[in-house]
Amino acid sequence: MTSTRDNELGARREQGPEALVALSQLALDHMEQGVCVYDADNRIVLVNQRYLSLFDMSADVVRVGASYREVLAHSATRGNFPESELDSLYSTRIAQIAAGKPFRTEQRLATGLVMALELKPLPGGGWMTICDDVSRLARLEAELRVQTERSQHALANMSHGLIMYDADSRVVVCNERFLKLYNLDPEVVKPGVTHSAAIEHWLSRGNTPGMSADEFHDTRLEDVRSRKAKTLLVMRYDGRMVQAVSRFLPDGGWVTVHEDVTERLKYEETLRQQNFILDAAMENMAHGLAFYDSDMRLRVCNTTYRKIYWLSPEETRPGTHLGELIERSMANGAFVSEYSPRQLLEAASAKIANRDSSPMRRRMTNDTVISVRYCALAEGGFVATYEDITERERAIEELSEQYRRFDAALNNMSQGLCMLDSSLRVIVCNRRYIEMYGLSPDVVKPGISMREIMDHSCELGIHPDTTGAKLYADYVERLRRPAPSSMPIMSKGCARANTRCTAI
Repeated sequence: MTSTRDNELGARREQGPEALVALSQLALDHMEQGVCVYDADNRIVLVNQRYLSLFDMSADVVRVGASYREVLAHSATRGNFPESELDSLYSTRIAQIAAGKPFRTEQRLATGLVMALELKPLPGGGWMTICDDVSRLARLEAELRVQTERSQHALANMSHGLIMYDADSRVVVCNERFLKLYNLDPEVVKPGVTHSAAIEHWLSRGNTPGMSADEFHDTRLEDVRSRKAKTLLVMRYDGRMVQAVSRFLPDGGWVTVHEDVTERLKYEETLRQQNFILDAAMENMAHGLAFYDSDMRLRVCNTTYRKIYWLSPEETRPGTHLGELIERSMANGAFVSEYSPRQLLEAASAKIANRDSSPMRRRMTNDTVISVRYCALAEGGFVATYEDITERERAIEELSEQYRRFDAALNNMSQGLCMLDSSLRVIVCNRRYIEMYGLSPDVVKPGISMREIMDHSCELGIHPDTTGAKLYADYVERLRRPAPSSMPIMSKGCARANTRCTAI
């Protein structure tokens, strides 16, 4: 038993260094720099793939155990430097390594790349060389400069003010817009200045946070401690309103963006008042009113609409489809129809598509009659109006019944009757009047003028010795005279009594 445990421990001790070397090799192979480690005898202990690729050398030559001279000789054969310089370069490097101090040099390769070599002695003997592509670094530096310039340009041309603090609550950067927005001195608010000092200067310029200075200090410090996004509305020195939005960064700092929102607030207040007026108007309308979007989904409706269709506020939430509203209303018992909700929806869709705003009548279960109109909007969607026309329908029915009674009485009179308006056009005449004068009912009807009736009577031969113009002139003249107590409409009777009519 003891022998087996000792063997396992021994195997683990033997695997330990190998595992460490394998781990070190894996880390080296993922470095951006080339690395080659030599022992005290100037032989390779470790080398990574980046080192081989930078100098275009073979892993079969440059491997663990190879001497530094063999590495230089192989590098020369790859064209990294003239082979004639091998001995001189080797002697120089060995002497520098023997001095025991790190040094740095550069080497231009045949490929045109410039390599930076840093040689460092290691404790207990040996040394290592770290290589990097200087041209790559130059590219990275150039890209970084370009990015920095772009960032600075964007920062300088922002329409918003911006200030950034580090984890120690000191200014990292602020743009010109921020300084101008609050009339701040760039010699005071600049990188390195503390947050407290920046606030003190900000307050001294007449900017107000809507609270005392101490309270403002405490509030801002609490914001920093809690590290929660915060939006604050402050008043500028000239009365304009600025919105400040703070966002906290992973490294412990934060950035605040400042925007002049004076005009936006005015617009929002105007819009709020307009919406208030619109809401009041909608809620006090006698008609039901509803707006729908282009997908036939409800955007807004008034209380009258809900009452007409027996719908609750929860059932008429914005976004509810018209088809669903029809189904709910029918389910609630507001109205019944010989058509299904789907058919009613299709009929509504057809009217909207054809921009047909003619009314549709809908009789509700409470015996009211509703007139529904769909009016398509130019920008899409439509507005629907719902009018209770119950009383109007009843009035029309009553008027129609009265007219029928009047018409029956009028046409059963023994006397002829013709009523004219101020323009001497027929308002109404009965059948007896037409019969008495032998006129045509297709001609003598409401709207025809007395002059046209007289012309018509002359055409029928009722007045053979005169003209319609003469008859009309005599008629108008009689109308102008003071009316006697009794004025006959005809002189002796009518044509049917074989007596010539002298008056119409």
